[in-house]
Amino acid sequence: DRVPVPLSIHHLPVPVTLALFKSTQARGRSREPIWVADPSLLEECITDGCLCIAVNQHGELCGLHKPGGLPIEFELLQNCTEFAIGRAKELTARIAAELEADAAQRKESRRNVHQMFASDQLLSVDMN
Repeated sequence: DRVPVPLSIHHLPVPVTLALFKSTQARGRSREPIWVADPSLLEECITDGCLCIAVNQHGELCGLHKPGGLPIEFELLQNCTEFAIGRAKELTARIAAELEADAAQRKESRRNVHQMFASDQLLSVDMN
């Protein structure tokens, strides 16, 4: 058993999926589509369109996927991207905190690898 080598992660792209739904018309003009973040299976089945935005913790756009469906305007795309950036920062902060906690736990377990008993539980023999 070897001590695992930590994986170096510099840019972690986080995909955020948005389900798009047509909104009802108000006074003859169409309104902006309604979107739901991280849709459930049921929501995905009834969606009018889908949008997946991948961004990293620095707010850089890594990828965008819109496989047809409901057409959207650029303003909505900007709003969804801003939401995805916030979500990515939140998730990468949680991942970093978990990785730090795991590293601290591994360091603590490595420190006590040769000490199975507390020093007050050991018997000592005086050879004088």
